[in-house]
Amino acid sequence: MKRNWWERLLTFDRLDYAGVYLALAGVGGGVTFAQLGDPLLAWADGDPLRTSLTIEALSDESTGGPWEGLRPKPGVDLGWDGMTQATFADPTTQVWLAHLAPRVLVVAATLIVILGLWRVLKSIRDGRAFTNANLRRIRGVAATLVVAPLLLVVPIVVRAAVLTDAAVETRGTIFTVTLPWQYLAVTLVGLLLAALAQAFEHGVELEDDVEGLV
Repeated sequence: MKRNWWERLLTFDRLDYAGVYLALAGVGGGVTFAQLGDPLLAWADGDPLRTSLTIEALSDESTGGPWEGLRPKPGVDLGWDGMTQATFADPTTQVWLAHLAPRVLVVAATLIVILGLWRVLKSIRDGRAFTNANLRRIRGVAATLVVAPLLLVVPIVVRAAVLTDAAVETRGTIFTVTLPWQYLAVTLVGLLLAALAQAFEHGVELEDDVEGLV
């Protein structure tokens, strides 16, 4: 059957599969380095930690600005560039671990998704698309996309609490946690993929029926 040019364009060959594999590997490596590379190198070199904090001073002393009433602890400098910036001259292991916790979860979720997609793509390339193994992989990817943004709330709150306590002495200081809208988008993609997995299950059943007739 003769195909139109756009159908030929969207038909995968070995080069296309190789390109997707390369893209998946690039995303995995890029996310890992972006999230963990600089912090781990800074920790290993004993460099200061400069990070943002979502904190407010509720005491009466806070009169001049968003952070002017906050009293930093020794070894901590506070600044403002749209939100409170804290620089820890000699951050403790606890501070580093709290700072890294959300990033580790992001990297772990990303690698789980990439590994699942990699295996699905490999089985499709080998002509074994509608299998129970692929169904489990797709559902695993969907579950990761749905659950990871919800689980990420925990290390984000822990990070905010630990870093706020390590940074300021002002009584009445609270921290706030705001989750970006991208988290909701990731969850919606996971739900959409879960619905796709349900349709994929019917394909697996049809494949089993065809094999039973042969």
